[in-house]
Amino acid sequence: MRFAKKIYVSDGLAGRERELRVRLKLRKLKKHVYIIYFNRYSNTPEFMNSIFLKQKYYKNYSMYVIGIVETYEQAVEYIAGLLKDAFGKNGNFNVKEIVCRC
Repeated sequence: MRFAKKIYVSDGLAGRERELRVRLKLRKLKKHVYIIYFNRYSNTPEFMNSIFLKQKYYKNYSMYVIGIVETYEQAVEYIAGLLKDAFGKNGNFNVKEIVCRC
């Protein structure tokens, strides 16, 4: 699991970035935490509930984390904001140029 240099963290989780990174690597987050990551196969930002990290598939799946939020709505709003910023900057929805070098 890799992390962006500066990951987005919702207000309710602010100040706990280091703890959240460690817990993510150990795959021990609570079910009310959503992970926003960049899918390198589809070149799109995606999110999922952290409870899914307990599945065997994610032990071998390399994930590039760009954000951690508390609710589904916050995850949707953050990704919508990324798409809006990408379109305003590039004239297309290529978020990869904005969020990562993966």
